[in-house]
Amino acid sequence: MGKITSVTRPLCRAVVVCGLVGGAMTALAPLAEASGGGTLYVNASTGHDTGTCRLSSQPCATISYALSVATPNATIRVAAGDYPQPLTITQPVMISGNGDGATGSSPTVIDPSTLASDTDSDNGLAQAPIIDILNTTGVALKGLDIKGDNAQGQFNSCAVDFVGVYYHNSSGSMDNVQVTGIELPSMLFGCQAGNAVFVRSDSGYTASVSMTGLRISSFQKNGIICRDEGTSCTVSHSDVTGIGPNAQIAPNGIEAYNVSSITISHSSVSDNSYTGGEADYQAAGLLILDVGTVSVTHCTLSDNDVNAYVGSDETGPSEGTWTISGNTVTGATDNVPGGSPGNGYGDGIDLDSTINGSVSISDNSVSGSAEYGIALTGASYATVSGNKVTGNASDGIYIGGPGGAATSSSSNAITSNRSTSNGGDGIHADTDSNNNTFSDNYTHQNGLYDLQDAGSSNSWSGNTCSPANDSRPAGLCS
Repeated sequence: MGKITSVTRPLCRAVVVCGLVGGAMTALAPLAEASGGGTLYVNASTGHDTGTCRLSSQPCATISYALSVATPNATIRVAAGDYPQPLTITQPVMISGNGDGATGSSPTVIDPSTLASDTDSDNGLAQAPIIDILNTTGVALKGLDIKGDNAQGQFNSCAVDFVGVYYHNSSGSMDNVQVTGIELPSMLFGCQAGNAVFVRSDSGYTASVSMTGLRISSFQKNGIICRDEGTSCTVSHSDVTGIGPNAQIAPNGIEAYNVSSITISHSSVSDNSYTGGEADYQAAGLLILDVGTVSVTHCTLSDNDVNAYVGSDETGPSEGTWTISGNTVTGATDNVPGGSPGNGYGDGIDLDSTINGSVSISDNSVSGSAEYGIALTGASYATVSGNKVTGNASDGIYIGGPGGAATSSSSNAITSNRSTSNGGDGIHADTDSNNNTFSDNYTHQNGLYDLQDAGSSNSWSGNTCSPANDSRPAGLCS
């Protein structure tokens, strides 16, 4: 797999207490308004960084100044324009821009040449975010175009991690936000750094972020990364696009590692591929490892080395329900030089080393993989049902091992799938499989056998082969 890369230096926000001028009644009104949060206005073209920013006719010029005078739960409305300052946010606030820049001609652009400063206790790397959200709740970002282009020249080594938006021990939401250009200079492109959106929690803290309508591209390591046991992430109606095949780094579209939960729906993840050829290195559309609750539904995953890798090494949170359902999974690549079937590259969906009894891989359409359509490697007690698996270069559905942390696949239920026109077997139970149940599957015109069982104590019933009796050993077809 692509390397799993990935803190707490508390930042204290200065509180400015202004002396009251005039009578008590005069001072009470603005204080009451401030206590409710209110709305602040920012306009880079017409504003000035003075006063309270609370009149639309008298906006301030920078978001950073507005943050310095905002009270908790304020809404900061930011006009279209260029805002070249990094932001540190330490209280509940909404920053609302003029769109995400994807289709509009007048976006709200945050593209600083300097960056904020934070830490990551997981790996000890200093973090350099464009927007740093630290130790707070209820921070909402909406309609912003966040760019890393101007800050790339700051980096001269792999010692600092470049981040677009960093929710650190914090909760909130991102809606209709674009994040691009989170890359180090070309001579540092092999560094395990460059995360467009990073959500994580230190020990004893929590972080929870809901992300809707994100457009993420031109990142170095991860489009979205969620880490640590106190963290949960929800991603919906979003697009994460990698840079395509490259020989310097194995990127991941969305990575969730050791988190409480990850929910991904109605989103697309594409074009993450590594061509460097090192053993055990590959890029992933989804890299989900050691997660408590997993839900991946109605997504489009395409042209990644492995489109969806979901696994466990049994060191993370207790495994709960894992659901991978209703997704369109196409064109998993094998751009590693010398790659061949069985090397783990090019799988559509790979379930690795899980003993969770609540895993369901159902109703997905998986096609055009360079290796297996759906692979269970060292996985047990999973249900694989109702999937359409067609035109994959090797086996349509593969059950075996060894996986990353388990040697064999056992006690899985493979039922009511349709596996056709694959280059290898329609369904293949390899030597590292035992006590699995295969029932009511339809297989047709696969390159080797429709059904093949090289394992032990597997059960086959009600499976259809076309041509008839196309199995090894004979008798697996009904």
